Amino acid sequence: MTKAIADSFLDPIMIIYYFFMGIDFKFHDEKNILFFILNLILSLIIVFCGIIYSELLVIYHFNLEKNTHYEVARRASLVEKIVDSTELLPSDL
Repeated sequence: MTKAIADSFLDPIMIIYYFFMGIDFKFHDEKNILFFILNLILSLIIVFCGIIYSELLVIYHFNLEKNTHYEVARRASLVEKIVDSTELLPSDL
């Protein structure tokens, strides 16, 4: 997944490069701006979703942080502290 995200970072840059160099996005020998904008927006959305999926960016809104590695580890340490503090000592028996 890390390699896929690293490769997808270059997609929007390549799309812009190919559009301005005139290599791609031609229809009847004219630049197709609508196709360029659509490809650019979709590639940016894919990159953004990949960053969120791999937890490079954690969004603390709409409860999206709930199952990330950081939050799961934080909850586990809280539970561990609670369990440790409620253990009975031999003198309490």
